[in-house]
Amino acid sequence: MCSIHDCANQVYARGLCVRHGGRHRCFHPGCSTSARVGGYCSRHGGTKIKKHCIVDGCANKVNRNGRCVRHGGRRQCKVTDCVTHARSGGYCSRHAKSPLPPSPRSSMCDTDTFEDLMLDSDIDLMFLQDDAPLLGGRCRGEDIDDSILECLLMDKTTDIFHAL
Repeated sequence: MCSIHDCANQVYARGLCVRHGGRHRCFHPGCSTSARVGGYCSRHGGTKIKKHCIVDGCANKVNRNGRCVRHGGRRQCKVTDCVTHARSGGYCSRHAKSPLPPSPRSSMCDTDTFEDLMLDSDIDLMFLQDDAPLLGGRCRGEDIDDSILECLLMDKTTDIFHAL
């Protein structure tokens, strides 16, 4: 609560609410609006003028390196072969959603032989069957780890069941 007597407003700063001086006022004479960055309100504060793209004939605002997004002022996703615009942490929206930051290529797919990824026993094979219980339910496609699924899909020359 505000430290002013009989004021029940929420404290903003220095024990005071906004009404009683918790925020600074605009430096412009006669203005009682709360100040923003630089000591002035949005009406009296200076506005930053954005430059235009350096490409001839382009009137778009600069995003990065003197260029607009269309002319190369954007960051590409860090994932190899992805040409999508990076939005979060250097990754596009599709790759940023991964639980772990995606690497340029999965290390699991760099194994020497496909047999390194094969199941150890017939018991393991039983759990992959459609009618096998998995934690009280059926085995679903989303239960397979993405990196394992990627390796299986990449190896088109080896028949899984032939190797068993």
